[in-house]
Parts: sequence; C-alpha cells; structure tokens
Amino acid sequence: MTRVVIAPDSLKGTISAAAAAAALAEGWTSIEPDDRPIARPMADGGEGTLAAFAAARPDAVRMPLGAGRSGDPFWLLLPPEPEAPRGTAVVELAATCGIERVGTGRPLDAGTEAFGAAIAAALDHGVSRLVLGIGSSASTDGGAGVLTA
Repeated sequence: MTRVVIAPDSLKGTISAAAAAAALAEGWTSIEPDDRPIARPMADGGEGTLAAFAAARPDAVRMPLGAGRSGDPFWLLLPPEPEAPRGTAVVELAATCGIERVGTGRPLDAGTEAFGAAIAAALDHGVSRLVLGIGSSASTDGGAGVLTA
C-alpha cells in the first residue's frame, strides 16, 4: 500500500480545495485501489484559507463577526499550544472584504475596514498569535481601512 498526499488549492469559481481533493482521491483510488490517498486541501492565503485551516485542525472554533448568520464573516481560533498559550487566530482578508465577497460593482469604494475589524476582534479575544491570509483582495484603499478598525 502506498500513501499519496493530495493537496490542491481551489480552482477559483469552479471547485473548492476540499472538493478537488476529494475528487482527486476518488479518482486515484479507482485506478489504484490498494493505495491510500490522504486529502489535505490547501490555500495560497486568499479564498479558502480558513477552510484549509479548519480541515487541518478540526478543533478550530469559528468566531463570527456580527450576528453570526450563515455567510457572515468570521475568523478561526486555533487551540492553545506551547508557542501560543492563548491560541492562534486565523483571519482571511477574502472572507471579510475579498473579491468573492465584495464583487466588482464599485471598485473605488472597496476597502479593508472589515478585515481590520476581524483583526481587532481576534486581538480583543487575547490570542497569542495572529495568522493573516491576505490574498483575493478587492480593496483599493491600500490597507488604510485596516488602520481605522
């Protein structure tokens, strides 16, 4: 038996990293039934970063911003560990003000205030470490909105 690690990113607008990994693993197994594919969805710091962390760390807690409705932005809290005794926050720009969230209707009005609010919420929670995914930005404010949060 051979173990095979399958670690794709998403294919923007078509399939998530988790769905791609599952499909690739299924295809691999159909050709090599004795092999053991291990799906590990990845992200490049943009859309899908929170999902990749959540897949890798099932003990991560979704920390909603706002009312916590489905589709509302959130950040992830990873459990404490020796290097981060108060936990690690993972904040994804794409989940707060990225291309997928903002759209292309008014590009000159796209800002990073929501990303700053998510960072502030994580810091207010008292985390020891902060991981920021800054891909898939739709902002045109050069990050000034982060500073106003």
